[in-house]
Amino acid sequence: MAKIKSKPNPLSVADIVKQTLNASDASCDALRRISITKEYFAHDIIVAQGSMSDCLVLLSDGLARVTHVKGDKEDTVCFGSGGDVFASFHSLWAREPAIYGLEALVDMTCHVVPIQKFRRLEEKYPELTKWLCLALMEQLYSFEVLYHKMTMATPEERLKGFWDFSNQKLRNMNPAMLSRVVPLKMIAQYLGMTPQTLSKVRRKLVGLE
Repeated sequence: MAKIKSKPNPLSVADIVKQTLNASDASCDALRRISITKEYFAHDIIVAQGSMSDCLVLLSDGLARVTHVKGDKEDTVCFGSGGDVFASFHSLWAREPAIYGLEALVDMTCHVVPIQKFRRLEEKYPELTKWLCLALMEQLYSFEVLYHKMTMATPEERLKGFWDFSNQKLRNMNPAMLSRVVPLKMIAQYLGMTPQTLSKVRRKLVGLE
């Protein structure tokens, strides 16, 4: 559940699966055949909050964010990049509309896997069930780490935690570059503070105050 547009090395379905499980080439190829590779532009909605999400989304490259809207307020829950897998637990488990959305922040590519076709494929390749289980466990782990780092933390601790936990591509970027890729407003939402507070804390951490 955070790449500069680029598309240096877009990941295949097999690349993404084998990051989590050393699955057979046959099962990966079968999964590739039922997947739909889609191109998204910056700010496209990949998964809409409030709609049924009957697919798994495998991010091939680029940068996306998980969002949640409540009333007139919007939150950035986390960031995702190439190799990440997005799934709506509400839709997969309870057959309810997704409570989180997925938005492309840059032009990017995703492999979209229809869940009903995936379920049929699991019967032939049980290892895909193990892969999905591990991928979803990783999602839950990420949420636990996120909550642990962010809850009851000071603004300074939240920003430091962001640098520690963010995707390697983002960790290698300086704050100025990061702000060009991810709007300050979204980073502030993710950290649970106002953009003004984030600017002040960032200046303090880099020794400008």
